[in-house]
Amino acid sequence: MSEQKTFFIRQKVKVPGYRILLAWLLLACLPVMASLYGLGYFLDEYSYIAESECLTEAFNTLEAYQNAQVVENFLTARLTELTELKPDATDAANPERLDEAISKILGGKSIICLYFNHNRQKTIMRNHRPDDLKDTVFPPAALLKKQLPFLDSGNRVDSAEKSALLAAGDIRRRNALSIQQLFKTMTPVTFSSEKVAKNFSVHFGGDLYFVYVEFASGTSEIAGFLSVFRGRDFSTDYLHSRLKRDFPRCRTVRREMNIARYETVAAIEQSGIKRYHDRIVLTAPADQKFIRHMLHGGGHQLQNNADRHVFFNQYHLPLSAMHHQFAAFKPWLKTAAALILAVSGLFCLRFILFGVNMTTSFKRRILAMTLASAMFPFAFFATSFYLHQQYDAFLRKINLLQHINTRLATINSELEHYLAWIESSLSLYFQQINSKNLNDDAEIMKVFEAIGRALPVTRLALQRPENALIKEFEERSSVDEANDSSSVVQKFFPKKSLDLLREQAPLNRTRQDQLALPGAILKIALIGTSMVSQGSFFNVEHAGLPAWLSNTRVVDETSPGKPVVGLLFSRVEPAPLIKTYLQQCSMAADNFEEENAGYLIRYAFFPVKRTGLNQVWSGSGHTSLPQIAQAAEKIRSESSATRNQAGEEELLINRLNHGMPHNAVAFATPMRVSLAFSNTLIGIAGSLLYIFLIWFLVNRLLDRFFVQPVMEMAICAEQIARGSDSWPLVLKTGDELDTLNRSFAGLVTGLQQRNMLKDYVSDDAYTDLTANRTSSLSPGGEYCEATILFAAIKDYQTLTADSTPANTVKLLNGFISLGDRIVREFGGSLDKILSNTLMLVFRETAGETTSHALRAAQTALKLAEDAKRDLNIGIYAGISSGTVISGKIGSYQGKLDFTVIGNPVNLAARLKAEAIDSSTGIIISGTTMRLLKGKGRVNFLRRCSLKGKAREYNIYELCDLR
Repeated sequence: MSEQKTFFIRQKVKVPGYRILLAWLLLACLPVMASLYGLGYFLDEYSYIAESECLTEAFNTLEAYQNAQVVENFLTARLTELTELKPDATDAANPERLDEAISKILGGKSIICLYFNHNRQKTIMRNHRPDDLKDTVFPPAALLKKQLPFLDSGNRVDSAEKSALLAAGDIRRRNALSIQQLFKTMTPVTFSSEKVAKNFSVHFGGDLYFVYVEFASGTSEIAGFLSVFRGRDFSTDYLHSRLKRDFPRCRTVRREMNIARYETVAAIEQSGIKRYHDRIVLTAPADQKFIRHMLHGGGHQLQNNADRHVFFNQYHLPLSAMHHQFAAFKPWLKTAAALILAVSGLFCLRFILFGVNMTTSFKRRILAMTLASAMFPFAFFATSFYLHQQYDAFLRKINLLQHINTRLATINSELEHYLAWIESSLSLYFQQINSKNLNDDAEIMKVFEAIGRALPVTRLALQRPENALIKEFEERSSVDEANDSSSVVQKFFPKKSLDLLREQAPLNRTRQDQLALPGAILKIALIGTSMVSQGSFFNVEHAGLPAWLSNTRVVDETSPGKPVVGLLFSRVEPAPLIKTYLQQCSMAADNFEEENAGYLIRYAFFPVKRTGLNQVWSGSGHTSLPQIAQAAEKIRSESSATRNQAGEEELLINRLNHGMPHNAVAFATPMRVSLAFSNTLIGIAGSLLYIFLIWFLVNRLLDRFFVQPVMEMAICAEQIARGSDSWPLVLKTGDELDTLNRSFAGLVTGLQQRNMLKDYVSDDAYTDLTANRTSSLSPGGEYCEATILFAAIKDYQTLTADSTPANTVKLLNGFISLGDRIVREFGGSLDKILSNTLMLVFRETAGETTSHALRAAQTALKLAEDAKRDLNIGIYAGISSGTVISGKIGSYQGKLDFTVIGNPVNLAARLKAEAIDSSTGIIISGTTMRLLKGKGRVNFLRRCSLKGKAREYNIYELCDLR
């Protein structure tokens, strides 16, 4: 390009500085600052909203830490580690290694450790006597050994046998009293493999902890151990070091104060929430059991200090925990924004001082300015959408909690309705019993058995004046008759109520709601309730177990006044009631799970102490999930949020029902493709669509009104460069492009007049002129790997000897069209048409997985097959591979031809001549055969010399492809 043209293209345009500065403010400063402000506002709002949730989680964690500090709870948490110990064969003879491992896990050395074998018959007694127990008498191993068979049978009791269960309860009480006597504890001691038992013994110096463990991988000689651990031998440093792993934000602090002076206000003055510049500290008193353990040192006497240390637990909540995860990128975004503004400001200063270069295309400049102008609304849209997404996630979480609470409340309400349905159903069944069949025990038992099959009742009874007929459903009963007054009440008040209802005048005015027992008088308040009840349930509670009772009068319809001749009583307990309802409720049909707000919610229902025996009902739903099982241990209503390993938030909701005593747990986990994720994808797609639409519309408008006319002018210019002598384009836009088009038309006229002077200048001058053209029009090429295929029509002379020129042309056209179609199919190109021969080229391409040699072989076989089928002609072909020069070959002044040249081209042409007499008609070179890499079935023909070649070549006949 001439220097003059370059000068005019790169001419700088002077733009007023205030315009550039205004454009910079509108297109750069405002979008960046608005985006940062929107992000900052959102992060502040998110922290404000998240603070209450984080504080709730902090209080729950602090409460869990307070509970874990209690020594018996801490030791109970170590039971899993103890069960995983693996004794070996040498430990039976020398259990010191096992002693050390147990002491390391417990945080101190036990005073008594009794190892037992698999059948509890052989024991190994290990005693450790601290200095203060030198003269203390320890229980002998024989007495402790007596506890082991019960522990074994207690863990393996058949829950289906109610009598065995009650017998086990009696044994448990006797053994608890026996242990109390052995260790001189304040209360009976009950061993359990699930929880460490704590008691107090002055004889042994204070708190005692009883640990019973069965090894998961025990030997025949050592299957487990029974250990007695003193609180004064326990290391609180070990406790806090272990708890620090599970509660890294919690710590225990001492506050020195006079306990006698502060008394109850100490906790009030020290507890509370304090906010610092980087954290919030929550302080609450430690558990009273832990404080007592610390003040007494695990013993029975206060430590001798004038001013006592009161222990408080703290939770250090960093303010960063309440920040959105995007807050970590805010400093980087500020840096990036400052860098963008600085760089764009420098460009603006350069444009103001030195002008705007016009080296880029007009279309790109317009597109760049349009996209820059769209930055402000796009940034506003993106920020608004992100805020909406986060607010939507917050609302979805709130709605999820409301949904779960509503669902659990609905379950409780449906339980009440289910109890009412049982009440009405009992009334219908009891109508079958009247004065006529009152004494027919067999008939009444049939009714009772029908009721038992249809309804979850625990006890049915018919009280008659002379006797009572009772039907017990023991598998549904949680009553321990050895320690429950309900059986006494059930035997007393039906008879008493019937007597009162049948009492004749004059009425007895003395108290009728008292039961005289040896040494005491038991007041039965439900006598009055039973007197007015006619089939409706009334709630009673004995020994901590609620139950619903009802009585229905049986009257003699034939006698005047319809006197009461009997009372029908029923008892319903919560365990079978809840169990039966949950088996047939709609939630059971959905496997106790549902989807809501992008979460998968799984429900589980557990019995509590007031529900009754676990053997009657052990739970329903997803009770085996570790998270749910762990949450069910917290017998209180609470909601907590945790994050799994993937960083997704999970919700655990506990709801304790007191009316129908049970614990309901809901566990909500995000689904793999959550609604929030889908909305995010929609937002990203919408943003990209927004940018694409801006780009597309501006691009189309520029194409329509600017690029298309310019391209038409470029095409006309290219035609002029190729030898055309006219400018045919006519624009009717009426704008600057129309003026430019007319100028080009005048320019072409001038060029035509100048070209007429070509014959009047020397050849050297014309050659020098053409040599100064751009490199894109000059001949040249580059080396590449390729396979050349020459294919010709067999017996062409014979086929066309008697044909007319039109038929010959038709034959050639058919053959050429077929070859062109097939070569395109296999990624090659039709290079030349030489009479009845096609020259096909297959170049090596970066993105092509099939080699050029294999594509050439496929083309030759396909061409031979289709030519035979469609044109009824045969072909013969030669194929050769190697390095060729590919590019524009031709004259600088005349025709240019894009082709390949090289030895493989000549070799393929020679091989074509050799293929005339071959059986398949396709001959390939040795190089091509090797490039096929065994995928071609070939026959070696011979080694021969070819015309125009100095050396001999191995030639092969291509039969087929594998």
